[in-house]
Amino acid sequence: MTHNGKQAERQKRYEKRIATIQASKYGLMNNSKWAKIFRLITEYTGVVEARAKILGDEYLYSMKLEIYADTLSSSESYSTNLRGYTADGMAGPLKLAEIEYIIVTLPPNIDHETLLLIIHQNGQYEIEIQADTLIVYGWK
Repeated sequence: MTHNGKQAERQKRYEKRIATIQASKYGLMNNSKWAKIFRLITEYTGVVEARAKILGDEYLYSMKLEIYADTLSSSESYSTNLRGYTADGMAGPLKLAEIEYIIVTLPPNIDHETLLLIIHQNGQYEIEIQADTLIVYGWK
């Protein structure tokens, strides 16, 4: 088997494993909803980074929210060139459809009730706030 053949076979197995995991969970998000919540979080809190848990993986990936948000920031060329890559720019693209949840550390001056109100006014999201942490679920 060639290198490309092995790579294609590995990709098939990965996609099958993810599909199996997704079939056992309830999907709460799509790409548009993720992009919108990333923008809302960044605009209201000023937080630009989060940690993402991907289905079938125990590692928490660091991600820059502006790269995935539904609006480009002033660093438009930066966002365009790295759109969809983790914060280290090396781990490869995170597929939004495979994000199980994200964890956002909130600054101490953020009013949790106002944040919840803003989020709920902009769509239906499965979220939790625990102390200084916001968790947004993509799969449950």
